[in-house]
Amino acid sequence: AILKYLQKELPRPSLHGHQVWHSGGMLMEYLQTIDLPCKPRFIEIGCGWGLTGIFCAKFLAGDVLLTDADERVLPYAKVHSALNQVTLSTAQASFDCLTNEQLCHRDVLIGSDICFWPEMRKQLQSLIGRAFDSGVQKVVMADPGRAPFLQLANFAKRRYSADLISWKTSSSKHGGYLLVANNPDLALTA
Repeated sequence: AILKYLQKELPRPSLHGHQVWHSGGMLMEYLQTIDLPCKPRFIEIGCGWGLTGIFCAKFLAGDVLLTDADERVLPYAKVHSALNQVTLSTAQASFDCLTNEQLCHRDVLIGSDICFWPEMRKQLQSLIGRAFDSGVQKVVMADPGRAPFLQLANFAKRRYSADLISWKTSSSKHGGYLLVANNPDLALTA
């Protein structure tokens, strides 16, 4: 009822943040399979309704910052977090406007279904570098396999020895790819 009210009363999100995208499920499943720091600090970029970040707060004991370029999706994310009884932070910011202050307090940068236009690939290439420079340990992104995302993955594989992992969710027929990159500077000191 609350979501229907929001959809009726609030302006429609402008950047495709108006529904749940399937790559979020792949990302949630993958995050359960890897070693994470105790009380990991996540930043979800292009969060839309924020379900992946909410999952990280609820099931991975994470401290989460949800960000999206479209401020109109943030009320939906706040409602979802309240319904799931988790506390998290939100900020309106596009990929190229995320600050070093927002990045430096995070261990893992996550995003799903966020690289669907060529200009997004360029912004994300820059963001991955800035995130690593700010001390982010790991970047994990999910996508069904769009051309800009695969180009981003090729860049990250060359630049950061990242992995592109084919993934299919166990609970549905949906699948795609995960881009997993570890901060090369932190790997050298570990």
